[in-house]
Amino acid sequence: MRMQYNKGLCINCFAATEKMGRKDNQDFFLPDGKNHLYIVADGMGGYKGGAVASKFAGFMAKNIVKTINSLASKQPDETIMPEGEDLNYEDVLKHIFLEAHNETMAKGIDDNAEGMGCTIVLLLFREERLYFLNAGDCRCYRYSEETLCQLTRDHSKVEDLLRNKKISKEEARTHENRNLVKRWIGGSRFSGMPDTCSIPYYINDRFILCTDGITKVLGDAGIENFAKLENIKDAANGIISAVQTAPEEIVPGTQTIRIKDNATVMVLDVVSKIKDVAAVDSEETIR
Repeated sequence: MRMQYNKGLCINCFAATEKMGRKDNQDFFLPDGKNHLYIVADGMGGYKGGAVASKFAGFMAKNIVKTINSLASKQPDETIMPEGEDLNYEDVLKHIFLEAHNETMAKGIDDNAEGMGCTIVLLLFREERLYFLNAGDCRCYRYSEETLCQLTRDHSKVEDLLRNKKISKEEARTHENRNLVKRWIGGSRFSGMPDTCSIPYYINDRFILCTDGITKVLGDAGIENFAKLENIKDAANGIISAVQTAPEEIVPGTQTIRIKDNATVMVLDVVSKIKDVAAVDSEETIR
């Protein structure tokens, strides 16, 4: 039986990242236990722009916390929440996403790195609900009652083919267009608003955030093998190690080895209710 959270929250978190075969690591992750905000992002736009772009997820985090605190005050920002209306976290997340998008585009133009951007998945725990946002192909899974469920939907060409039953899940993992995403932060144009949603969450729920450098190698079944491990450190490190040791992939029709992408995973366990929210910080470990 799952116990629903009501007041106070304690989350254990462990994150791991590796550049794999790349020259640098353009992934980004942020565990903010104090504010119950967790982000994984994947930079895109080449060597110059990708690493910079992914760090705009950190820009989002600061603005989310600042905006929510402002809206919860007696004098909220009426451009986001008209006076007298209840705080809508999904609207806040979309508003901050658009700000980050505009800032990233401007940064790309200023630095002659036009086209840089990042995909993102974000979790925000508030009150009795979990709010999540995603744009691109970074994913969020929930592992609960011995079942792994993907909560987010990829915004990609391959996902469209999969949903229209033109290809199978296995074919999607190695499809020639698997890296073509349809939504992201930044880029040379507005790609569209992210998906946002909210769900109730429960004690003993486990959430896994990861970049496509993991999902394209392991798939759901491979991730589930490690999601069931009791220790979150073992689960995260096991996923990274499995990607590292997975066989090299040959580009179809060639003899070229496809270099593995940066891989990042964050594992979160909802473990208990607490009175002192600040105690969450002591539970975080980052590889």
